[in-house]
Amino acid sequence: MGRFCKFCGNPIEDGQECNCDGAVKERQEKAASSVSESANPVVEAPVNADANSAPEVTKDSKAMANETAVNADVNNETNSENKGSNNAVNNTESTQQTPVASAVNNAPLPAQNAGSTGQAGSSAGKSLNIDAAKILKDTLGVTKSFLMNPFEALKSSFAEKDKLSQLVAGGISAFIMFIFFIIMFNYPVFDAFTKFKIAFFLILSYVAIKAVYAFGVFIFAKKQTKPVSYLSVLGLCSLTTILDMIILFLVVIFMSLSLYLLSGICLVFLLVNNIMSSVVIAYIAFEENFVKTYRIGLLLQLIIVCIVILLLDIVGRSILSGIYSSIFGNMNYMNMFGNVY
Repeated sequence: MGRFCKFCGNPIEDGQECNCDGAVKERQEKAASSVSESANPVVEAPVNADANSAPEVTKDSKAMANETAVNADVNNETNSENKGSNNAVNNTESTQQTPVASAVNNAPLPAQNAGSTGQAGSSAGKSLNIDAAKILKDTLGVTKSFLMNPFEALKSSFAEKDKLSQLVAGGISAFIMFIFFIIMFNYPVFDAFTKFKIAFFLILSYVAIKAVYAFGVFIFAKKQTKPVSYLSVLGLCSLTTILDMIILFLVVIFMSLSLYLLSGICLVFLLVNNIMSSVVIAYIAFEENFVKTYRIGLLLQLIIVCIVILLLDIVGRSILSGIYSSIFGNMNYMNMFGNVY
């Protein structure tokens, strides 16, 4: 004879079970209770057992655990086939699994990552400091070698691949020369802005002349046997600013002591030094070819001299304009002072 479900009343054939909500829920409750009982079996230890011996698990408990595991697998398969009719059961399962999933997803990250990040940052800072110290050391070394033997220092610097120390030396020399220019025009007839403007224009013109000359040598030296880069020539021009800085320092010293004749001689020597340095740079870049150096160097020097004369004219006009405005400003102030009385 057939059986009937006690929840829904539907007929059930032998060996089958009803899939209604009540029957499925009852089977799940039985499976959950049997799993919990099998997980914590109660085993009585024998009276004469040793204190260090572990309790034995009986065969009945093992069989019960296996049976409950099989029932749980069967129930899971039936639930997956009847998703449409078992929404309530699936909701209860999802609510039971949510705390576990949330606990796994919200688990804190290992503290080792923070430590490794800190170590990476500190190592990067150390490497940066080491690089800065190395650049400073190389800059001091190339400056010393240039002062001891300029020609050999220029040749070795031209052959080196790293030009950073040469450019840094030129940048530091240009900044110090900018300060010297401000000191040279430290007169009462100029206000602070006029001093800064004149010094900035002079140092900018000086750097521009060096860059233009380096570009001209680079253009004419492109067809050499060895490839010549613009940075190689610019690095040589940067090194020559070291001697210009020293000469300008002597100019400032003599002007502060009111020795204007000696300061004028130093300014002429500054121009001569730039001409000689330019010839040496071209000689090295053109593979020590004297004929080519003479021809191209003469052309470039002519262009640079024209640029210098033009810049001196602009600077002279600016200085005269500043003096003119300062004098007439004082005269207007005196007229206003006289009108008051």
